[in-house]
Amino acid sequence: MIFRKTLRSMIAMSEGAWLITLRGMQLGCALLLGAIVLLIDCGGDLITNYRQYITALSLNELCQAVLLVSLLASVCVEDLNRRA
Repeated sequence: MIFRKTLRSMIAMSEGAWLITLRGMQLGCALLLGAIVLLIDCGGDLITNYRQYITALSLNELCQAVLLVSLLASVCVEDLNRRA
């Protein structure tokens, strides 16, 4: 029941909110891809490649932050569009 209501409200989102959501997901995927490439390049040797490992972890955390901010921004845009 709640899932249907959430799905219907997501489908009825405005174009600006969809754009923010999609671009946030694309940026998150690009950051995760960069983190994976760094971890593969690191080769499991964390002592000599510690900076690469920390950078990969930072990219992973940044991805989560970008997704959270894009979600909040799309909700704000949708709220402003519904009030207008």
